[in-house]
Amino acid sequence: MEENSNISSLKECHYCQSKIKFSEDFIICPSCSAFYHKECWYENEGCAVYGCNYRIKTENENYTKAFSSKELLIESEYLINRKKYPDAINKCIAVLNVEPDNLDAKLIYNRIVSLINIKLQLLEQADVAFLNKDFKTAEEYYKNSVKYLDDEEFAAVNSKLQVIKESIPKLRRKKKINNFITILIFAIILLTTGYFLYYYYFLQEERDFAVIEKSENTSDVDAMENEISKYERYVKKYSNGKFIDKAQDKIFYLSSTIIRKIYREDWKMAFTYLKKIDENSNPKTYNDLYKMIYEKAESEFKTFYSKAKKLDTQKKFIESKDELNKALNIADYFPESELSKEKSTLNISVNLINKKISYEKKINDIEKEINLKKEELRKIETNDKSSIIQINAEIIEEKSPTLYIAKDNKENKFIAIRVNSGKYYEGQQVYFDCLDKGMITLYDNNQNEILLPLYKVYEKNFGNELFSSNNYEKESILQRLSYLNEQKVRID
Repeated sequence: MEENSNISSLKECHYCQSKIKFSEDFIICPSCSAFYHKECWYENEGCAVYGCNYRIKTENENYTKAFSSKELLIESEYLINRKKYPDAINKCIAVLNVEPDNLDAKLIYNRIVSLINIKLQLLEQADVAFLNKDFKTAEEYYKNSVKYLDDEEFAAVNSKLQVIKESIPKLRRKKKINNFITILIFAIILLTTGYFLYYYYFLQEERDFAVIEKSENTSDVDAMENEISKYERYVKKYSNGKFIDKAQDKIFYLSSTIIRKIYREDWKMAFTYLKKIDENSNPKTYNDLYKMIYEKAESEFKTFYSKAKKLDTQKKFIESKDELNKALNIADYFPESELSKEKSTLNISVNLINKKISYEKKINDIEKEINLKKEELRKIETNDKSSIIQINAEIIEEKSPTLYIAKDNKENKFIAIRVNSGKYYEGQQVYFDCLDKGMITLYDNNQNEILLPLYKVYEKNFGNELFSSNNYEKESILQRLSYLNEQKVRID
């Protein structure tokens, strides 16, 4: 045993309270792990620690063995080889309690801790894999941990290995079954997807055509128009489809059927459907239908033209022009026909009608103005004598030699009176025949604006202003009436 000067300062004998020297043998109490000199242990016949009752008999002196550090480390190595790691580490701890700086004890202690950690890590990973039923991984970890296990631990692990050995074949069989089921499900999904892909993609054109054809109805015009729209959408969608020719034939057939049903009532709509028929591939059908439509349109054209002439003789020019425009519209449908040759005649007629409408409008305007002037003349004649107003008032203030502010006694309001001659004073009562001249703005003594009615005194001896003015207006109106009547006669 190597000498260590630090031992005596760390450990003391619990009996004699003196230091245990490095070279001395010592005894550890099996109950409380207290340290004693060998001689002190047997002299006290057991442990001297208060509360520890461990005792020995003198005749059994060899029952409690004294250990040296070297012997404990050798025994620790032995326990390591037996995989008794907890017992081995206790031996190292016993040595380190006496000799804290014993390098061999520290190395062995560290090695034991490392082995324990490796064992615990392997067992933990194995248990996790075992619980997750990953038996192959668990088996590998358990087998790797065997070299770190004592007999009891090996028995427990071996029982788990037996379970794994029995479970792996079952697991493999289950895995095979699951794989088979997965492959079967995948095959079903693949077949189902292939079927739907074939049905909804490769057969879509055929299905769409069959749906349209199934709902075909040749007895109702609206239904046929709807069918034509469906076939046209089909042709646009499947421009290179295998049923494209058949769809075109359906459009031609339904269009010709509609034309025969509606051309008498609506030849223009029939003409629209005629454009859906290929003239080159169906020349006879196309020409027959065109002739039917043309004859109906020509009859309508003649009706409009004849009606326009009749309305023109009745001087209903606007109505006549409407009929001519209807006839022109028909001619536009047939650009290379006999009707188209009539367009120049129709256009000339329309121009003439426009002139007549223009002249008629002028005559109407002249007549309106004549009636208006006549009404103005009537009012002048009526108002010649009724325009004079009698004013009974009191002079309030003189604003200028010809302008006074007065108070109307009848209306009890202030007015302005303009006189031609004479001098009037405040408070004077006056009686005048006056003309209404509207309103006038005056200013009071504080320079505030005053808006008052203005009346001008009418004096017969003052040139007869009222009647002179009215006579001038009459003369002007009479001259205008004469001119308007001459214009009317000229236009007629």
